[in-house]
Amino acid sequence: MEAGEEEGKKTLYLASWGERIVAWIIDLLLVGIISIFLSQILRPFLRIPWFGQPRRIASPFYSIIFLLTPLWLLGSFSIGGASSIFLLIYWFVTEGLWGQSLGKRILGLKVVNLAGERAGFSGSFIESLGKAFVLPLDVIIGLIVSEGRERRQRLFNYLSDTIVIRTRGRPPKFQVEYVKT
Repeated sequence: MEAGEEEGKKTLYLASWGERIVAWIIDLLLVGIISIFLSQILRPFLRIPWFGQPRRIASPFYSIIFLLTPLWLLGSFSIGGASSIFLLIYWFVTEGLWGQSLGKRILGLKVVNLAGERAGFSGSFIESLGKAFVLPLDVIIGLIVSEGRERRQRLFNYLSDTIVIRTRGRPPKFQVEYVKT
């Protein structure tokens, strides 16, 4: 039996919002670097209008700006939509297979179902949709739903019955439970 577990009971330590945001930023940077690299390789083969137009921002940095979802709603759908779809696929595959994206792995976080077991591809897909396309709205609605607030769930985490937990390190000091005997 692991520390923090009693017979028939499992203790899961929820990841903080700060940890989750840092993991998200790491993932955005990784996907941004990959998308910049791919856009530069594919540039000669694709006839995308924004490649040929005069730009106020250098093209490699243009794609990273629209990767900051959902800011793509304010700009070109083709760039932002493609970046969001790439992010969706990245999170769906990594979190569906291993429960962790690179950002979560670095910070020792994992997406699991409410029982603390692997979320699987269906849970991963649903929770990744909100993260890739409507993150601010996803978080705000999640904070309004009382059950989601207790478990630090975004709306799409709530809909997919998933949570983000810590996989290593000590539990935070503020989650100590005192039991009188």
